[in-house]
Amino acid sequence: MMTSAAPARRYKCVEADRYGFVSVVPSTVAVGESVNITADFTCALTYLEITPKYLDYYIEVTQLDTVNGDHEPPIMLARREFAGVIDTFITTIPDAYYFTTAVYSIWLDITYAVNGTAGQPFFQVAVIDTALNITGITSS
Repeated sequence: MMTSAAPARRYKCVEADRYGFVSVVPSTVAVGESVNITADFTCALTYLEITPKYLDYYIEVTQLDTVNGDHEPPIMLARREFAGVIDTFITTIPDAYYFTTAVYSIWLDITYAVNGTAGQPFFQVAVIDTALNITGITSS
């Protein structure tokens, strides 16, 4: 008599989504307008057992921007404590200094705890991002 066990549940997270993914709607917005930002941590929580502690949302110049990269400090949009699989909120693009030639993104810094070699927890930070096109820039 042969028996077989059910296969263990397997799921492959896309490498880019291992910490979650973030979206912004609309992705093209003028200074002073509102955006809806949503982060989904399904993959991180369910399959990789990463539980975020803090969620810090920023507007940043992308690393691929060779003209303006490293010339503008990040603009913090929100600091939130992790409260569930989906984090969503509405915020306004602040009237800050932007450059018409810069390439912007929404960056989400995800702070989470892992156990070290002696079993003591420490915090690490992962970053995920999504494109943001800012229009109506007058400060260049």
